[in-house]
Amino acid sequence: MKKPFFAIAALAALSASAAENMLLFQTQNEGFEAVPAPGAVAIDGDLADWDLSGRIWSFGDTSVRDSHSVRTAAMWDAQNLYLSFEWRDPTPMTSRVNPAFDPGRGWVSDAVQLRMLAGDRAFWATAWLYDRRVPTLTFDAMDAADLWNPRFLEQLVLFDEAGGPELGEGFASAYREAPDGRGYVHELRIPWRKLGVAAPAAGFTVRLGLEFL
Repeated sequence: MKKPFFAIAALAALSASAAENMLLFQTQNEGFEAVPAPGAVAIDGDLADWDLSGRIWSFGDTSVRDSHSVRTAAMWDAQNLYLSFEWRDPTPMTSRVNPAFDPGRGWVSDAVQLRMLAGDRAFWATAWLYDRRVPTLTFDAMDAADLWNPRFLEQLVLFDEAGGPELGEGFASAYREAPDGRGYVHELRIPWRKLGVAAPAAGFTVRLGLEFL
């Protein structure tokens, strides 16, 4: 029996049918499947409790994919969307952007940016780890009718100074350095209610663009 899934496609995709293809020497991901979570998901940077069957790989060139790349996977349950990012990075988790003073510059170093569209709302989010210990997320919700002149419905700057994964408002984020010190895992939980989704069901599509910095 085929598993139910959420199709998560890049905002600029030409087709959501292809999970991954190649454009010259770089990846061109046009969509991927978020599979049902097999059980409770602990946000701790350990993907042992994940079903990674829908995972995609992103890199700029095949020659550097083992040192500069990200594998992305997604899962879902009735309450949350889960995203995981397995980075290969020779200088991992080096962000010095303090969210208490400069949350708008989280994209500067070792961050992932999300651009999401669900229903009539659009969402911008940036996630990073400050000072190798403070998971941080900025989250902006807006009316999707006019993104050139955004009308913000909600703007959040979420972090735990003690370094815990629970950021508040239902969001959670955790990081774990790779054993060889040349990469890291980032695990992210986003509540459906913050995306304006009341009752997700198999076949629901979220438009998603990812930028890895």
